[in-house]
Amino acid sequence: MSRRVGFHWSPRLYKNPTTAMLQFSLRSLVRSRQHRIVLAFYLGVGLALALTCLRIPAAHTMLANAPLLLMSLRYLIPTFVILTFALVGARVAFAIPISLAANWVFRITELRSPREYFRTNRSVLFLLAVAPAFVVTALVSLPIYSGGQVSVHCAALALIGLVFVDLSLLRFHKIPFTCSWLPGRANVQFAFWAYLLPLVPVTDHVAQWEQHALETPARRALMLAFLAVLAICVHLISRSSDQSAVIQFEDAPEQVIMGLDLQRD
Repeated sequence: MSRRVGFHWSPRLYKNPTTAMLQFSLRSLVRSRQHRIVLAFYLGVGLALALTCLRIPAAHTMLANAPLLLMSLRYLIPTFVILTFALVGARVAFAIPISLAANWVFRITELRSPREYFRTNRSVLFLLAVAPAFVVTALVSLPIYSGGQVSVHCAALALIGLVFVDLSLLRFHKIPFTCSWLPGRANVQFAFWAYLLPLVPVTDHVAQWEQHALETPARRALMLAFLAVLAICVHLISRSSDQSAVIQFEDAPEQVIMGLDLQRD
């Protein structure tokens, strides 16, 4: 018997369900052409928008006043754009099934409570979308700005990512890539415009607010405290919606019941 030889490393986390769903999500994105196209579309648009407004200070300015530079709006906005488009792309890809075989595998191995699967969805989405944007922002920012500003900005980016993860999965009672869907329910173009139109003004206001908060240490602490409280509140709301929910494996059409309005004397 021949034995396959190769590199088969897979990421492992502290809990088996999270590790299994993370590996399943990564392999679904890598092996499925449809999911790769959807994710690449959102990442490409987000990267294009980020590059149009990205502006890094000149080299002589960085060498002379690196600790004194304040993060500009032309630098803060691209980081939020990349984060939000990565989240939206991964969230849209989650709703598209990869195969019905995966559907049945999770059905017959459902040994845990639905709330644990929903909690794992948040961890997987955070690791696939928020964590890469967090790492890229930190690596690009450290050579340009002071460590204090970079750490505060990365912490704010992570907290905002947690809020967006909980909001995007608020009524997502499914396992990624497994729930069958009806034609027209996963409209990629509609989802793109629905997220893009409110994204531009919201991103601009958030970047202005953060730039104002980065000026003093007191404002930085207040901003992080506010974002932490907001993330906790949104997380509690999201968890409350999962109390009585069950895992959805079939996207059935809504039943429309029409009354004849017949009355009898």
